[in-house]
Amino acid sequence: MYVSSLYAQKYRRNDFKININVELKRIYLEMENKNDTRFLKIGTNKNYVHFLIQSVPRLNVVQIIKTVKV
Repeated sequence: MYVSSLYAQKYRRNDFKININVELKRIYLEMENKNDTRFLKIGTNKNYVHFLIQSVPRLNVVQIIKTVKV
């Protein structure tokens, strides 16, 4: 199962730094080892983050999103 998720930055303040992409990938790739999810793509722009997530069918979308938000 694939899930696409987009998170906008609060108030769209453009506070994301250039190296945020590297740090996010590090954090979420560590998360893969603990959960039954796989982050296929992690993309950032000036004011949002986009995830493309692959997961096992036994997890529903709400559980996957809650895991990402934590």
